[in-house]
Amino acid sequence: MKSFRAQKVFLWKWLLAMMLLLFFSSKGEPQKALPFENRLKALMDKKPQGSQVSVTVADASSGRILFAESPDLMLNPASNQKLLTAFAALSLLGPQMRFRTALFGQVQDQSVSPLIVRGHGDPTLRQSDLVELALELKRRGVARVDGIVVDSSHFAGPLLPPAFEQQPHEASAFRPAISAVAVDGNAYTLRIWPGKAEGESARIEVDGAAYFRIENQVKTGPKNGTPMIVADQRAEKEHMWLSVRGTIPLNSPPLFFRRRIEDPLRWTGHLLAEALERVGIRVSGTISVKGELDQSPSPPLLAMHLSQPLAQIIQAIGKHSDNFTAEMVFRAIGAERHRPARHEDSVQAIRELLRREGFSSEPKIVNGSGLYEGNLISSALITSILVRAFQEPSIRHEFLSHLAIAGTDGTLEKRLRDVPIRNVIRAKTGTLDDVIALSGYVLGQEAGRSLAFSAILNRVKGKHQEAKEFVDEIARICFEALWPQGQSPTP
Repeated sequence: MKSFRAQKVFLWKWLLAMMLLLFFSSKGEPQKALPFENRLKALMDKKPQGSQVSVTVADASSGRILFAESPDLMLNPASNQKLLTAFAALSLLGPQMRFRTALFGQVQDQSVSPLIVRGHGDPTLRQSDLVELALELKRRGVARVDGIVVDSSHFAGPLLPPAFEQQPHEASAFRPAISAVAVDGNAYTLRIWPGKAEGESARIEVDGAAYFRIENQVKTGPKNGTPMIVADQRAEKEHMWLSVRGTIPLNSPPLFFRRRIEDPLRWTGHLLAEALERVGIRVSGTISVKGELDQSPSPPLLAMHLSQPLAQIIQAIGKHSDNFTAEMVFRAIGAERHRPARHEDSVQAIRELLRREGFSSEPKIVNGSGLYEGNLISSALITSILVRAFQEPSIRHEFLSHLAIAGTDGTLEKRLRDVPIRNVIRAKTGTLDDVIALSGYVLGQEAGRSLAFSAILNRVKGKHQEAKEFVDEIARICFEALWPQGQSPTP
């Protein structure tokens, strides 16, 4: 009898041990996190000297924090700020939202006077879309347009997003103005051809030429020389003054320079006039801009263009870190709250979203792209946003898809190429003179078993390569924790 009781006690102990073993092994295999955590701890000792570091790693499904180093330290996230913009856009506007650009006017005797173009902040509108709108107008029998009005009332001013004034003389296209009606990313292409003989003036072309006042001081130089081009520009009432000087070799191919436009609304009016003329519609009268909301009945709709769904548009934000798209989408978020949309409307809409989602910390939001100084956010909050996006079925696929894939595309195309499995590290990069950041996901072998991570480094000026290697190693360690043998996913 005693032997039977002993066997029974042994059996119960054995069963209890097995149950405990099964319990702990079913909790996302936390035992494996120990070497993973130790590796990350060791890596923190190798951070760039003098840098500020905030790192957080969490289980993407549960939100459980697996590793943290100064997680609540508020730092400049550079373009990791775009993760907040994309999350808010998908949450508040919806993945299927499309931007509208339309022509309005009263047609009388084949004439429209004036023709109104009204936009709602489409960041993807191109000159070819204006031609399609013009063709639709022609199909309606319009032969003449007397005056063009650019209705910018969906967005309030100023044209430059906050913090962009920190580089006032920068004319490159990465620092564009934003506007309710915007074409070609609110940037023009300056095209320069050599003359037919040495010493002749070069030929200069721009689209929307009537908007420009060009001083051409570019001469054609000897063959096989080095092009030397300098361009200055400034807004002048209804036009943009552009001075171009230098030399271009006689046998040089054409030179192309992409530059920001000073007043995108007036430029859009001139581009539309060119599109109308191109399809055979005669244009006369003035080009004007209307910024205030009009409560009077709208004239008839004549033509409309719809953008691609927002889910496709934000790929330019996540994969290619496009500042213009980020700022336009950021302002569109505010337009859902108040029109004309002001910068503070966008900020308030995002803050309200974060509070509703239960996030405890509040970032400092200066703009939607992360460009320049001003934005402040912690790795803990970015990781929480990543977790929430991963947990939400209505935006999870679209949010994941908008990120760059390590070693494959976007800003991560040439990074982490040594990772043996493609498509599992998806992240957003961030780079400024004093900032390197990387935040995103490492997707696991099983559905729902993935990691979310955020690493932000400040005070790394002159140490970019070292800082990039540091944040890339965090992603690599996360990958090796989920894929210890580097095996490929089951087909």
